[in-house]
Amino acid sequence: MVSTDDDLRSHREAAIRKLAALPQSGDPLEFQLSLVEAHELATGTDDDDAKYHRRLLRIIADGLAWRLLGQHTVRCLSNHPGKPAAIKKDDPDFQFVLKVASAIRAEGAIPLICDLTNLLLVGDIIVVHRGGIEIVECKNSRDPQILERPGRLLRQRRRGHGAADYLSESVVRVGETGFKVAQDVNFPDPQYAAVSIAAEEADAAINGIGAVALGLKDYVVVIKSDSNPDLSAELIPDRPSFVEPIASMHSSFLRSPSWVAPPVTAYEIDPDLQIRLLELDMMMVRICDLAILNEAGVEGPAPFTLKKRRGRYFLDLGSKREGAELSDRFIDGVLFAPIPVLETRDALVRYVNSIPSEAWEGGDVSEDAARSVRGSVTPTNYVTAFRGETDEILLAMQATEQLLPEGSDLLPEQRQHGSDDGANAPTSTP
Repeated sequence: MVSTDDDLRSHREAAIRKLAALPQSGDPLEFQLSLVEAHELATGTDDDDAKYHRRLLRIIADGLAWRLLGQHTVRCLSNHPGKPAAIKKDDPDFQFVLKVASAIRAEGAIPLICDLTNLLLVGDIIVVHRGGIEIVECKNSRDPQILERPGRLLRQRRRGHGAADYLSESVVRVGETGFKVAQDVNFPDPQYAAVSIAAEEADAAINGIGAVALGLKDYVVVIKSDSNPDLSAELIPDRPSFVEPIASMHSSFLRSPSWVAPPVTAYEIDPDLQIRLLELDMMMVRICDLAILNEAGVEGPAPFTLKKRRGRYFLDLGSKREGAELSDRFIDGVLFAPIPVLETRDALVRYVNSIPSEAWEGGDVSEDAARSVRGSVTPTNYVTAFRGETDEILLAMQATEQLLPEGSDLLPEQRQHGSDDGANAPTSTP
């Protein structure tokens, strides 16, 4: 039986409601297994419809990953040039992944199946428990010598060990004398309530548009798909005074998911509104004046300057060191999430001013100096699971005696490591 578009959408809607109900109702692994079944439903449908359905299912799974891990950890585990493998339920290797995930859940921890997401590209399973996380690579083999083979498997191990080391230490060496350091930066929380209010206004408005100000020259706009958009002066009265006006639609983020901002399935809003945003029944638009980033705020003058290169904005740090700049991901973060621009600017000023002077001077930075400014850490291990002689699951661990400490909850605030809170996401020094 071939599923229709309405059938596929109904399963996506059901998945979002299951996600929203966690942890009060349902189980995180059962939820992911329902996503596996939903992937199978697209078999035999039009290729474009199947790809669209599966991409949205991955965005739903991204919502679970974001809630459990937070932005910094998701960023580290997205560091891979490839894409997630296609879900093939009956594939023996994928069946082994599911077997390992079931064993993990039986011990009380929460497995995240990486191939169900867009964002988790390191490892096959990410295990979340009170003591930290484990990156698990699943090898459907009885031969432990596969761990020593060169080529792709060796690259996998290096990538996994590198992610585990960085999350565990918040400091990694780069080259002979440099260090990459993760720092705690107190970024503003997303204003999810603004999205809900704008959506309510759009439903009530004749023109199907609602707008909420996050600050001066900074708006969240929600537009119904069947409306005739007219962003009038009444909606955005100060728009004529914008110096660097920009507008971004969340639909582009759905087409190219990224760790730079939370997926709509992680928004703290009603699941009905999550569905409407995911299915593009409503469009969220961020309209703001990026020149705000150049203005003085509560933290004083900005040590950076907003500039544009090849059509993209970035923050130049030439006042600190020639050629230095902040990643455009900070700008993307406010353009694809309801995060106030001015508050983001103040957080970036605090961050830049906290960087050791040695880093700006271009001299060698000692490991002690790097560690003195590092942020919170997430205890992380890299583990390989493979089949034993009688098909039991065997684990080859990096440096841990117990993979699954007893007791685990879905709620992120109950974890004992704080570096992954989306509102307190560490970032690397320039």
